[in-house]
Parts: sequence; C-alpha cells; structure tokens
Amino acid sequence: MQNEVAIIIDNYLLHLKSVPGGSDIFQVQNRSDNTGQEAIRLMYQHNLISQRNPGNRNSIIDITSEGILVIDNGGFAKFIGKAEVKKQNKQALEEEKLKYDVINAKRIFRTYWWTFGAAITALLISLFNLYKSIKGH
Repeated sequence: MQNEVAIIIDNYLLHLKSVPGGSDIFQVQNRSDNTGQEAIRLMYQHNLISQRNPGNRNSIIDITSEGILVIDNGGFAKFIGKAEVKKQNKQALEEEKLKYDVINAKRIFRTYWWTFGAAITALLISLFNLYKSIKGH
C-alpha cells in the first residue's frame, strides 16, 4: 500500500510539473480504494502541493517548490526515506543530549552543597567584619 501511494504521488507530481497552469485533483480522489485519499493527505502534509482557492471544491492544485525537489531528487519514497533517516538522527542526538544533561545534573547536585556552604561562610565572615568595624568605631 505504501509503495502504491508513493507511485500515485510521484505520478501526480510529475503531472503537475508538466502542466504549467496547475490541475485539479479529481483523478487522484476518484480511486476506488483509500490510496488516493492517503496520497492527497500526504502531499498536503509534506507541503508538496498547494490549493489556489482552498474553500472551493473544484480548486486548482499547484505543485510547490518542495514538490519539484521531491520529483527531481528521486521521488516520494526516497524523500520519505531521507526524512526517516533525519528523524532517527534527531532521536539519537536527543538521547545523547539527555545523557549529557543527566551527567551535568549529577555534577550540579554533588557540588551544590559545597558552593552553598561557601556562600554562607562568606556571608558570616562579612557580617562578622561589619559588626567588628561598627563596634570598633
């Protein structure tokens, strides 16, 4: 089903690219199974097509610059594959960032009381010196 949807998308984007004034979406919508509706949803979701008059049911559909790039770079299946690789890389980076965040949080937790104690000690010394300077004059 996924390959069939990718083929439908590639064919429709090629059709839109070859028709300079845009086209309707009737040929994709008028399929007996759900692949046409799925193809339309994916094309809108990935910003591959745009509608001139969104409120009008018979609106003209144009291919976007992203749609042209998808066709020029190997089609929708390759585009989705690259998007999946980017998603996996992003997840790996997020996991690595979380690992470093945990290490940093542990470091802060271990050193918090030392820095807090040093600050309280400095405050007490300052108050003692202030008291001593006021008492001495």
